[in-house]
Amino acid sequence: VEVVFVGGVEAVETVGDVPEPGSTATRRYHDYIYGVDSRYATATRAAYDAPGGNAGWRLTSGVSRRFGNWWFGAFVRADSVAGATFHDSPLVKRDHNVSAGVALSWVFAQSERRVDVDD
Repeated sequence: VEVVFVGGVEAVETVGDVPEPGSTATRRYHDYIYGVDSRYATATRAAYDAPGGNAGWRLTSGVSRRFGNWWFGAFVRADSVAGATFHDSPLVKRDHNVSAGVALSWVFAQSERRVDVDD
């Protein structure tokens, strides 16, 4: 289980960097994602300038296992923007999200020389 809570308003310096949910980000980043410029405001979507700061939280848990040439993995993740500094953005429609996924792979080739690893 991974719980991410990262501090520091300068967590993201440019719009091209994506912060991990559960962190803080700059006003520039939040405004790029959650802001609504006045030219895009409508009767149902108000203009909004997002502040920097808290970006919510994320909780993730996952498992993976290999069975011969088959590899299986699964995860479940919960995200929340409740209490985030941009929570009042007209683009935020839900406070919480839960997602899950599974993967199945077949390993068709591997090196004959392997690295010994103590588990």
